[in-house]
Amino acid sequence: MGKFDSKNKNSSVDVYQLIAERNAAAANRGQRPRQPQQPQQAQQSYQPQQAQQSYQPQQPQRSYPQPVAEEPKRRGPRLGGVIFYTFYFLFIFAFFVAVYMGLGWLKDWLVDYETAQPDAKCAQIYDELFADPDWAQLYDLAGVEDTIYEGK
Repeated sequence: MGKFDSKNKNSSVDVYQLIAERNAAAANRGQRPRQPQQPQQAQQSYQPQQAQQSYQPQQPQRSYPQPVAEEPKRRGPRLGGVIFYTFYFLFIFAFFVAVYMGLGWLKDWLVDYETAQPDAKCAQIYDELFADPDWAQLYDLAGVEDTIYEGK
């Protein structure tokens, strides 16, 4: 006996007994029983001594009425998926609302930032002197004196 055979000694299964049980179950269901690979005489002579001693005749199995097959019930979406996608789309919606409100706040802040910046002096001078020129003021600022041929 090998070193692993001693471990499996008590758990050995008689194959011929399993085939007989399956054939009896198939007969109860109305199916054709399977034929073993070897003839019946060879099976009986091949059975080990231990299996012959422990063999007990099978009791007739009771046949219970088979339940009528019902249509499978349609199941709705699983509750876990409904909860997950509810929170998922809620977070997406909250994100877009926060971005919209943040952009509104940023716009107001940029308007305040622009008004706090000093104006460009060159734009103010251009508007005073050259957009709608006052020639008399320009001559006075330049320090030009009138000649007899020219006036303001």
